[in-house]
Amino acid sequence: MPTQGTAKAKAKPAAAAKRTNPAAPPVIITIADGAPDKDPAYVDIGGTAQFDSKDLVDYRLRLWGGDHDHHAAIDVLLPALGSVTVMTDPEAAPDDETPYDLLPTNVQNLSKGKQAAGGGGGGKIIIGPGPAASKKSR
Repeated sequence: MPTQGTAKAKAKPAAAAKRTNPAAPPVIITIADGAPDKDPAYVDIGGTAQFDSKDLVDYRLRLWGGDHDHHAAIDVLLPALGSVTVMTDPEAAPDDETPYDLLPTNVQNLSKGKQAAGGGGGGKIIIGPGPAASKKSR
């Protein structure tokens, strides 16, 4: 079974929520050996996340709703050594979650997909500001 990821809105109430320009640099999530390097990855409301694959296999990026109980009838293709960018819903509510799975696939011979060989298989995106960065002493 693939490992799930979650996109979770952790933001201020809608009137005060931090919204970003979609043209701002995306949060980069690097996939290597079937696993994301950021789990979770924090993306502001209205911001973007770019999945970059370092693997020699194609992946289906499956986005789920709610508590990993249903998904759309379409997946997003993350090509081998390629990238794909997704955008958060600008009207996301605080604590909304959208899990995702990375399913290895062969676009020449499609199948239902299995867990990534590297054992990863997913991660999560949390919508909203990340935890406060620790200050380095100089």
